[in-house]
Amino acid sequence: MWFLKTREKLHALCILALLTPYITSCSGSLEGGSLTGSFTGIDSLKVLGPETIEVAWQTRSSCTQYRIFDLTKDTQSPIEIATLPPVKLKAPKIKDATHYTFSVGCADGTGTVSGLGINLSTTSLPKFTGELTVAADGVTDADRVPLLSWKYPSNTMTTFQIYYKEAVFPGDQASWRLNGSTTNGYTGSLLCQTMANQVRVGPGRECDTSALLGGHTYNFKVVAKYPDSTYSLDVAGPTTAAQFTMPAAFTNPPCTLTTLGLGSSKDNARLILRCKYSSASTCQNIKAQAFQVDPSSPNNTGTAISEVLIGETSVSIRPSVSTGVTD
Repeated sequence: MWFLKTREKLHALCILALLTPYITSCSGSLEGGSLTGSFTGIDSLKVLGPETIEVAWQTRSSCTQYRIFDLTKDTQSPIEIATLPPVKLKAPKIKDATHYTFSVGCADGTGTVSGLGINLSTTSLPKFTGELTVAADGVTDADRVPLLSWKYPSNTMTTFQIYYKEAVFPGDQASWRLNGSTTNGYTGSLLCQTMANQVRVGPGRECDTSALLGGHTYNFKVVAKYPDSTYSLDVAGPTTAAQFTMPAAFTNPPCTLTTLGLGSSKDNARLILRCKYSSASTCQNIKAQAFQVDPSSPNNTGTAISEVLIGETSVSIRPSVSTGVTD
């Protein structure tokens, strides 16, 4: 009867474990009392990057240490010894795009190891190469924008960062490199981020920006940020950056001024104004005004007490003042 219950337990643990993202297989067996204690073995695997896999299990008070085994290499020696879960296995123990099978054993005070009857398998993420293509998306030149595309497995919780710079001459994207590292990330003109494998760049698109102007040529790069917060390697070359020339007839939409908030204190209030497309050429000469309303004025239009260029700007005014936004 104990044997049957244990078999049922093994089967249930495998079903539960396979519901965890990135686990591709699970198996269990009885190995001479490996599950005689209360320790239930490896509990979950999470793939966090090309060179990071997280291993977890349920702790037990009888365990003095936990031994992690990579069954695809050497089942005789643990690749890591830990006192608490989870444990992030990293390079050189983990390589990109490689299949692994792990088990975790509980070592008690007598040196007996239990829990090795359960193992879980998964495959580490591939490294993002940075290769991308660009195409035109739009019906007419007035609304045509670049469509950037790249290849990478889906459902990996990887974020892709899109960078851009204006080209100096045709083909100069091949020598463009970002400043930064795979550990701390990169600096540059970041347009947007996405978890998709393609994005349109322009006002109202998935990468919503008005930074691109008609008749100008731009270079684009895509960098992967993995779930473990490491980044793909930025390599200069003709395939790791794309170049696109905006149609001369392309126009950004008109600016929209909005009031973000009106806070007050004892001596003044602060009106915060924002123009959605503050970097567009169509926005450069638009101004926002805060008005002091004069109750005695027939049209109650008031007097402008402050005038500022749009963008995100704060305007200090007295608490009793009404406000308005004009363009």
